[in-house]
Amino acid sequence: MTAARTIRRWTLALVAAVAAVGLLRTLAVAPFRLPDGSLVFVNRWSYGLRLPLPSLAGYARWLPEPMEKGDQVAFDNPLEAGSLEFRQVFVGRCAAAPGDTLHLPLGAWRIPRRGEYAEVTEASKLILQEALLRYERLQAVVGSDGRLYVEGRPARKVRLTRDYYWMQTADPDRLIDSRTFGLIPMELVIGRIIR
Repeated sequence: MTAARTIRRWTLALVAAVAAVGLLRTLAVAPFRLPDGSLVFVNRWSYGLRLPLPSLAGYARWLPEPMEKGDQVAFDNPLEAGSLEFRQVFVGRCAAAPGDTLHLPLGAWRIPRRGEYAEVTEASKLILQEALLRYERLQAVVGSDGRLYVEGRPARKVRLTRDYYWMQTADPDRLIDSRTFGLIPMELVIGRIIR
């Protein structure tokens, strides 16, 4: 083998390795600017890689992993309309995961796992109404009688088709907190914050 050919092979191998590392870093760790101007780095693989362009190709995660209570995460603004790719990014702490019990002002309520029924209580009816309207794409309204109506029928329990997490911020004066967001589906979660 000639010296020129050896150099060319090594150069191609080096370029391929650099490109592979660059692609992996782009997919694995990404910087995001928060509404307050600060910069955070997010591990996109921490809960499985959310595949790009979910507004065009649909939501999917490669090798999904569940989020755990206490995780510091970045997620897309759930109050913004439009495609996920262009929403503001917020950070928060996972205060409750599917199966955990929330302690709310009007009582305790258990967050159901995907496919389970959620009990409609005085504490949960507004939370459920928001999740049903925003993410489950069902008509839901709390009537003048104080009951939750789903698709025009009174509901004592509802089935949720996604896993939802209760996000809170450590500094509610700087960021919108979970009292505004309510339940966050996994499709909005980008990944875990890297310290």
